[in-house]
Amino acid sequence: MIRKYEQTVRAEASESTYRGVMQALMDLILEKSSSTISLADVAERSNVSVQTIIRRFGGRDQLFDATLAFATTQIVEEREAPVGDASAAIHVIVDHYELRGDGVMGMLAQEHSDLRFRQFTDIGRVQHREWIAKTFAPWLATLTDERADLCTDLLAVATDVYTWTILRRDRRLSRNQTEQRMLRLTTAILTGAAVDTPATTAPADPGAEVLAAVHTPASTRLSTRLSTPASTPAPTSASTPSLAT
Repeated sequence: MIRKYEQTVRAEASESTYRGVMQALMDLILEKSSSTISLADVAERSNVSVQTIIRRFGGRDQLFDATLAFATTQIVEEREAPVGDASAAIHVIVDHYELRGDGVMGMLAQEHSDLRFRQFTDIGRVQHREWIAKTFAPWLATLTDERADLCTDLLAVATDVYTWTILRRDRRLSRNQTEQRMLRLTTAILTGAAVDTPATTAPADPGAEVLAAVHTPASTRLSTRLSTPASTPAPTSASTPSLAT
């Protein structure tokens, strides 16, 4: 029994070291160019020896590859939001940007000169659209493919790290002000996209509904629910999307 306990403790310590090394590399990547990060830097940040890192990962390239997979999983977990709740989704995404937004912007600034950063940012772009497709699925499912694609593009802009940076850093707004503006933009997009336009009649201005929704009083806009096309079954109460703050 004692031996089994000791084995469990050692396994947990090994896993903790493994994750700690990758977290240290993630933190360093958000601070400087990946090409300047050495194993000695990672060892110092994670309080282990270089030899421990080599023994556990095999080398610098293997460490970066493992950390990329680790970061991908961690970011997906951080951005998990209730499906069909716009207010909760924006709260979650702003939380994520408050934690990692500045570092991500640093990576984006170097992605064309650093292939390691380009790997991270390319995966991030894919993850962001997947997050939109999942989180806003109750709205997107009621639209034609063309309108769903348009709506997804607009939501990608409304919830992107660049939008957070403009509001939070360039405009120096508070966290709450930033969240409310991103929610208002997201709500306008969802409300505009839900306007029942016949699929055979393309609007003269694809963004007209969105612009109209932006200027609609908040009390009216946030109480609006999706117009469900006659050919599409209405969502059940459990899946009815919410625009409320």
